Amino acid sequence: MRKLKFWYHFSVMNTITLAMLCLSALAFTGMFISERSAESIQGNAHTINRIGAVRMQSYRILSMLPLTPDNMNEVNHLEDELHSPLFRDVVRTEGFHRAYQTITDSWYQQVKPQLLKSRTPEQGRASVEKFVANLNVLISQIDRHTEQQITEITITQRIFTVLTLLFLFIAILTLRKRLFQPWRQLLNMASAIQAGEFSHKLDTRNYKDEMGELGNALNAMAAELKTTYENLEQRVEEKTAQLQLQNRYLDFLYRSGREFNRQTHTCKTLAPLIEELMSLTPLRQIHLTFTDIQQSSQFENLTFGGARPEFCVDSACQRCLHTPDNGSEATQAQEWLLTDCNKIYGTLSAHIPADCSLHYEEQKLIATFCDLLTQYLALSRQEQHQRQLLLLQERSTIARELHDSIAQSLSYLKIKMGILQRHQDNLTGKQQTLIADIRRELDVTYKQLRELLTTFRLQLSGVGLLPAIEGCIAEYSQKLGFPIEFNYQIPANKVSPPQAIHLFQIIREALHNVYKHANASQVTVSLTMDTPNNLVHLNITDNGIGLDKQASHLNHYGLTIMADRTASLLGGKLDIQSEAQQGTQIHVCFTPTNEM
Repeated sequence: MRKLKFWYHFSVMNTITLAMLCLSALAFTGMFISERSAESIQGNAHTINRIGAVRMQSYRILSMLPLTPDNMNEVNHLEDELHSPLFRDVVRTEGFHRAYQTITDSWYQQVKPQLLKSRTPEQGRASVEKFVANLNVLISQIDRHTEQQITEITITQRIFTVLTLLFLFIAILTLRKRLFQPWRQLLNMASAIQAGEFSHKLDTRNYKDEMGELGNALNAMAAELKTTYENLEQRVEEKTAQLQLQNRYLDFLYRSGREFNRQTHTCKTLAPLIEELMSLTPLRQIHLTFTDIQQSSQFENLTFGGARPEFCVDSACQRCLHTPDNGSEATQAQEWLLTDCNKIYGTLSAHIPADCSLHYEEQKLIATFCDLLTQYLALSRQEQHQRQLLLLQERSTIARELHDSIAQSLSYLKIKMGILQRHQDNLTGKQQTLIADIRRELDVTYKQLRELLTTFRLQLSGVGLLPAIEGCIAEYSQKLGFPIEFNYQIPANKVSPPQAIHLFQIIREALHNVYKHANASQVTVSLTMDTPNNLVHLNITDNGIGLDKQASHLNHYGLTIMADRTASLLGGKLDIQSEAQQGTQIHVCFTPTNEM
């Protein structure tokens, strides 16, 4: 009983170490004996290959008969193989000296002399075949010797295998009680822990070795895991919800970018995105403000809350209207700039509950959405600016072509008519009248062409309608000698760039007519919008002498151009009211087409 107690205090590692040492001793002993036996057959296979090479070489030499100085190197190569160190060492070690001596004697005394004097392969074939037979005898002896040694090695290995198995059986019986049984209990305990069952415990009273220490550690770990595992599922659910929310963020940003790239930003486009943004974040009462592409101080406002946005023309639309939050709830305002490195395109402002703060992911979501919207606004305005520049370049090219062709031809005709008028003394009165009419019509045509060239050579003083109009008004204020009153009340982003160019040209043509013909002391330019009817109104009034209706066709060609531009290019109406000595009022009304 005392010996058994001592054995159980002997550690498992020491027991395993002792078993491994014994097994290693048996293994090394068997390996040493096998190695001693294997040393005797080392190189036998390679020697057989060398003998086979000598055999093939002898047949090769036989096929080369008669021998010449050029193929004597084949004979030398065969002799080198016969006297190679490996060949001779195996023959000397394994006791094949007699067979080897027979082969060498046969080569030098019979085969080689016969080959040297033979003129055909048939003359030397008998000696070569005898030489090959001697080689085969040596190969057979080496094979038998090798098989005998392999048999000895096999018997030795079997003996030590039996001894090893016997020792393993004893070791397994010993370790079964010390290691395998407690180990199985520990595995069952680990499986239970893996399944979420932490009530299994290992009774460590019978184990005073490593198994006992491992059991105590697992018991403590199970108790600790039981506490940790209770919170694990909740944390997993929180992480899953967080990942799902981030996936919704990414999907929202992807669809937002796709919508921005596919169409313009209107209530129809932005309302669903803003509504989804409010569902993903605590933002409420979102208000979008866009700067005017025409560079005015007006702003385009899109409100997503309980009130209809200003300048809304579709009273039946309910996309941006939401139930307002409880007015008693305290909120705080937040604002994000829609800006890049070049300019500011607007702002996004919203309210959030005072007791709520935006998380980092929500802040990144809103910032990225603003970046996408800013990128779209920048690209859209750059594209419109490029279209405006291309239009102006095209008109400048047309003006240059007109000047180089028709204008020069008319100038040439005017010169010729002047020469003709100086030599009209010999003409009849009817002919002189006809020449005067032609000269007058030529002057009218030339003047009309010059006005057309001035129109086509339009140069805007800035990017946008408002800077261009202000520059034009400043120019004609200086020409007229008094300031022109200007009233600009167009909501932001209502007039498209092509419409802005035509509108500017109408204003410029009207001011040019005032400067040339009106003799006015007061001029007013008013540009307003009728929001309910979605109409833009341009009014240009002066207190000049008014229009001479009899001479209007001959002297006021700009009015015809303005009427044609209003009807065909703006799709609107031109109305001119004028009384003699009471001034003139020009009214242009059209529907804006810009969706910006």
